[in-house]
Amino acid sequence: MNQKWYNTVNKKINILSLKGDKMKLDKKSQPAFGSSFEDFLEEQNMLSEVEALATKRVLAYQIEESMKEKWQKKWEQVVLL
Repeated sequence: MNQKWYNTVNKKINILSLKGDKMKLDKKSQPAFGSSFEDFLEEQNMLSEVEALATKRVLAYQIEESMKEKWQKKWEQVVLL
């Protein structure tokens, strides 16, 4: 995997993570320069691939956090006994 593609995927993942945390950027505060990132990915025929990978990584992170919380609660119950 080349570095340019890897950086592109990571940027998309960061964007999805921000959206998942409801930290949307206001378009008025972020003036547009050129085409959108999604347009770029479409031109490179990478949009669906990047979105799928980003979605998988966000879901994996959410599952991991949920499991940590579950085990922490169980551990607290064990400690209190």
